[in-house]
Amino acid sequence: METESFSNTRKDAANLKDTAVTAAKDLRDTAATHLDKAKGHVSELKTTAVEAAKDLSSTAASHAQKAKGQLRELAGHAQEEGTEQIKQVRGQLDDLTDSARDYISARPLAAVGVALFVGFIFGLSRRR
Repeated sequence: METESFSNTRKDAANLKDTAVTAAKDLRDTAATHLDKAKGHVSELKTTAVEAAKDLSSTAASHAQKAKGQLRELAGHAQEEGTEQIKQVRGQLDDLTDSARDYISARPLAAVGVALFVGFIFGLSRRR
C-alpha cells in the first residue's frame, strides 16, 4: 500500500507540475497578449500626440499670420490717416499764412502797430 500511495503521490505531483507548467504558459501568453495591446495603445497615443502637436503648431502659425496681416493693415491705415491729417494741418497753416500776408499787405501800419503792441506786452511779461 505504501508503494501505491507513493505512486499516487508521484502522479499527483506530476499532474500538479503539468498544471503549473500549463498555467505558467497560459499566464505568459496572456501577459504577452496584454503587452502587445499595451504597445499598440502606446503607439496610438504617440501618433495622436504627434498629430495634436502638428495641429496646434499649424493653428498657431495660422493665427500668427492672420494677426500679422491685421497689424500690417492697421499700421497702413494709421499711416494713411496720419498723412491725411498732416496734409490738412499744412493746408490750414498755408491758409493762415496767406491770410496774414494779405492782411499785412492791405494794412501795413496796423500790422506794425499790432507787432509793437505784442512786443511791448511780451517784454512786460518777461520782466516779472
